[in-house]
Amino acid sequence: MYDYALGGKDNFSVDREAVDAIMRQAPGAMQHAIENREFLRRAVLYVATEGVTQFIDIGCGLPTAENTHQIAQRGNPHARVAYADSDRLTVAHARALLATDAETTVALEGDLREPDNILGSPEVRSLIDFSEPIAVVMVAVVHFLADPVAYDAVRYIRDTIPRGSFLVISQGTADESSEDELETIRRTYRAAQSPLTMRSRGEFEQFFDGLDLVSPGVASITSWRNTVGTPDRTLSYGGVARKP
Repeated sequence: MYDYALGGKDNFSVDREAVDAIMRQAPGAMQHAIENREFLRRAVLYVATEGVTQFIDIGCGLPTAENTHQIAQRGNPHARVAYADSDRLTVAHARALLATDAETTVALEGDLREPDNILGSPEVRSLIDFSEPIAVVMVAVVHFLADPVAYDAVRYIRDTIPRGSFLVISQGTADESSEDELETIRRTYRAAQSPLTMRSRGEFEQFFDGLDLVSPGVASITSWRNTVGTPDRTLSYGGVARKP
C-alpha cells in the first residue's frame, strides 16, 4: 500500500484497492504517504551525519524510491542497513530488489511483536555490530501494534541497543482527524488484516521514555526539521531520540 501511494511499481492489486478506498474518503492520504517518506529521509540523513553507520529498518515493506540504505549512504558512504518485515513475500521480493547491495544490506523476516528475534537473528548480527551505535527505524509501523505490545517492543529495543544509538519512529494519530475519516481508515486496514491503533501526542511520546529527544522533539512528520512549509494538520507524529 505504501509503495503504491508513493507512486512505486512494486505493489499488488489488493494494495491499490485499499489505498483507493482510503483516498475516496480522505483525499489527503496520498500526500500523507509522501510526507511520511520525507520524514524518513530527513531523520535517517540526520542520524547518518551524526556518525551512525548502522541501521535496522523494522516494518520496511517493499523497498521503494529512495530506500533507507540509499539515504544513509548519502550521509555516510559506509552505512549498512538491515531490513526486516513480517510478510514473507515482501521479504523475498526485497531480497531480490536489494541483491545489488548485498554487501551493505540484508533483508529478513521479522515481526516487531518479537523484537528479540530480529535483533538476535544471524542475518542482523552478521551485518550489525552491537558494540557500536545503531539507529533503529520504525516509520509508520508501531500503529499496527496494540497496547501494551507496541510499548514493550520499543522498550526491548531501547534496552538492547548500545549507548549513542537512535530510535526513529513515526505513528499515525487521530488528534486532528474527523470521525468519518478515522472510521474509513480503520475499516480499510481491518479488511487488509492490519488493524490500526491511533495514538495521541502524549501516548506517542511514551515511546521515547528514557531517551534524549532530538530537537524539535515530537512533532508532525511534515514539520520535523523541515524548513519548507507547515502542515495544514497533523496526521502522524514523528520523533528521533538518542540513547544516553
